Amino acid sequence: MSNWLYRVGRFSATKRRWVLVAWILFAVVMVVANRTVGGGTTDDFSVPGVESQAAMDMLDENFPERSGATAMVVFHDPDGLGVEASATSAIAGSVAEVRSLDHVTSVTDPLGNPMTMSPDGTTAFAAVQYDASVSDLGKEAFDALKETAAPAEAEGVQVDYGGELPTVLAERHTGPAEMIGIIAALLILFIMFRSVYAMALPLGVAILGLLTGLSIVGL
Repeated sequence: MSNWLYRVGRFSATKRRWVLVAWILFAVVMVVANRTVGGGTTDDFSVPGVESQAAMDMLDENFPERSGATAMVVFHDPDGLGVEASATSAIAGSVAEVRSLDHVTSVTDPLGNPMTMSPDGTTAFAAVQYDASVSDLGKEAFDALKETAAPAEAEGVQVDYGGELPTVLAERHTGPAEMIGIIAALLILFIMFRSVYAMALPLGVAILGLLTGLSIVGL
């Protein structure tokens, strides 16, 4: 094995331009092939045979109205909820829009139960029950849920979301920390290697490996 690795390394060093071109072409071919005939991803988390899956199947069979995804719509007003009639009516309008969404089976009244309001009366939540799983609902369900905030927000009420559906489907954004980390890594590599080419080599290898690996998985 060591002799074989030595020969591969020696060949890659002596024919480095051909090796680089070959890897780039291979990565391009894999990406194009994956886009053309590769399989799609799936969010089906069912695992037959395990106890948790048996519990979910039992819940779906006996309590289908409680077997789907859940969400929480949180309303906040620093001046107090239920103080102004216009804000109360706007919150009721948002809750009514939530009830009218597809796959929604029940929505609790955020202002009608002391258990759903904070002690100071500035925050309340409505619990939303769906009849389908998060993977079946998709991101469209979360987008539709967020649109129901318009009536309440128009009256100055802050609306946020929590629970299973928003947590799973919320978009992940690349923040400044990741960019700072990449820039710091490039600076450290440049200081260590004193060469732009040597600095870019690990990044290039990582990109080629990522593109090729994900494409092969897709195929």
